Amino acid sequence: MSTNLFRYEQFGWDYERLNPIGERELSWYRRFAAEVGGPILELACGTGRLLTKIAEAGYQIDGVDLATTMLKLAERRIELLPPEIRSRIQLFNRDMTNLETGSTYNLIILADNSFRELQNRTSQRSCLKSVVACLSQYGKILITVRRFELTSYKDGKMSVPWSNPTRHPISGLMVRRKVEFHLSEDRTSESIVYFYKTVDANNQEIIEECQFQRPVMETSDYQSLFDAVGLTAEIYIDYSNKPDDGLDPVICFVCSRKV
Repeated sequence: MSTNLFRYEQFGWDYERLNPIGERELSWYRRFAAEVGGPILELACGTGRLLTKIAEAGYQIDGVDLATTMLKLAERRIELLPPEIRSRIQLFNRDMTNLETGSTYNLIILADNSFRELQNRTSQRSCLKSVVACLSQYGKILITVRRFELTSYKDGKMSVPWSNPTRHPISGLMVRRKVEFHLSEDRTSESIVYFYKTVDANNQEIIEECQFQRPVMETSDYQSLFDAVGLTAEIYIDYSNKPDDGLDPVICFVCSRKV
């Protein structure tokens, strides 16, 4: 199991606490859903936080994720929906570099830095080729990422201190989290370590850690990948129609087939 996958299998329950979804973000995805219609595919759908909202808006949507823990959390969320909404959703345990859902989609979504879970250019190209293969002729691909900020690193390091205690949704135990980031010497990748401190039933502290890698990517790196697989991309910021200013932390790529 890759270290990135282990992160989501072991600590996927914490994802939504780290990455809450806002109404601005939801509205942006819904706008494109209304523009191109369904069916829709979300890659790395995780706990279903976005997928279920799109289904609630009336669209047929499939979700793909490689982490079984994340899919189980998504299933629990879907079970709470009315039957007519549940009927619009399918989940697949798949690798997004080799999709096999048997469908063609008008809108494909890779939200919230999911693309950077792919650790090298080979897997990134494979993912995009796989996506293009199941994209309808006039469909769109939405990829949103967080801008890499070199200035955030001091001496190649950055950290997030221990969080306030939160309750584990399954065990019921109280858990705290901290994160450390380390930039590689050649500045092409970053190593990230999550630490989880749990207080067990005997009031003993248990610390688990998960280290994984992800590539450092500039806007030009994404554009080169899109070009290589026959895509053209419009670039916006902050889930809006504002063009890229090179500063905003959220970059939104709206991709379509080259004419």
